[in-house]
Amino acid sequence: MTLRYVIYLEKGVKEPDETLKRLLDCLEEKENKKGKQSMATGIYKRGNVWWIRYTVIDGQQKRERSGDKFQDARLLLAQRKNAIGHNKEPEIKSIPNHLFPELTEKYLDWIAGRQASAKVKGYIIGQLKKVFGTLPLRKFNTAIVEQLQTDLINKEYKASSNNKVLNVLKAMFAKAVEWEMVEEAVLKRIRKVKPMRDEEKRLRYLSIEECPILVSACEPHLQPIVITALNTRMRRGEIFGLKWTNVDLKNGFILLNKTKNGERREIPINNTLKRVLQDLTRRQSWPGKTGQRHK
Repeated sequence: MTLRYVIYLEKGVKEPDETLKRLLDCLEEKENKKGKQSMATGIYKRGNVWWIRYTVIDGQQKRERSGDKFQDARLLLAQRKNAIGHNKEPEIKSIPNHLFPELTEKYLDWIAGRQASAKVKGYIIGQLKKVFGTLPLRKFNTAIVEQLQTDLINKEYKASSNNKVLNVLKAMFAKAVEWEMVEEAVLKRIRKVKPMRDEEKRLRYLSIEECPILVSACEPHLQPIVITALNTRMRRGEIFGLKWTNVDLKNGFILLNKTKNGERREIPINNTLKRVLQDLTRRQSWPGKTGQRHK
């Protein structure tokens, strides 16, 4: 469907026949050939969001956020141009001036039940509320967030903890843009703040020879836990929360319904882990017979 055809329908005229459709298509194709920015003539993309650009009655250029679909942007541009063609100023939806506590309340409601880390994020958000108070969302900028980093450094926060606070703040404002509580320009200013380098963080993998040494060094009741971790790469909380209802020895997989990122996962059981789990079913000692968590 061409832009001219959309405007044609907007005027309330009956649907054109095939000949007129082809004529309208040809007219727009000729317009598009005037430059290589064919579809970008009034429509462009920033990040994952489509924007439209048009000239209003007084000659000023307006830019307006549409959404994540090109067709929606195209239709919105057609509506704006149609209104201007009838000497009407387009009615642009404006975003109210929301305060930081409004965002924290809505974000906490959203992560509850969706993210396994909701409790930790809730604590961080509580600290952020004390720092920013009732600051309007539009007032957030690069300098304010960098000052937050500096304050946390002065409080002797580790780089990893500092980055965790920054990531929560960025995630909150990403949702604020999605919920139309603030403009995307504010999010871009916050995202300019770079995470701190964690010099203490060092990744080291166990060698194949070291794995049995680690297992043998553990107390007997800890060995199944360590073997599970080594053979599945499951997180500590996932292992401690494991129940027999999650384990399918017949088909050879562990089903995790609730993970850190909220996604369901199926983890294959290899022969080593299968022998350990089968031994546990005989002993009925870990986890408990009724599916309770091991303590």
